[in-house]
Amino acid sequence: MIEVAVGRFHACALRQGGEVVCWGGNAFGQLGDGTTVNRPAPAAVPGIGSVARIAAGSRHTCVVTVAGAVLCWGSNADGQLGDGTTVSRTRPGAVHFDARR
Repeated sequence: MIEVAVGRFHACALRQGGEVVCWGGNAFGQLGDGTTVNRPAPAAVPGIGSVARIAAGSRHTCVVTVAGAVLCWGSNADGQLGDGTTVSRTRPGAVHFDARR
């Protein structure tokens, strides 16, 4: 492991080589595996490519890929996933940046 991010009920690790694994509570999809099933052991987050950085909020997780994309998943009640909605997601989704800024 090269980096660990801890939320309120879950944790994720960025492993050597850019793979992300998550475990713990998953009520809002914060593990990124497409489910809301709690995981007592690390499970890979599929489909995100190679990751450079990782961060976790209380019930959500975000990564920056090696290619520079920002992806987030989990609770989105306050728009914390950055996709312009307040819909929670169980799989990684792109953060939408305003090109005018």
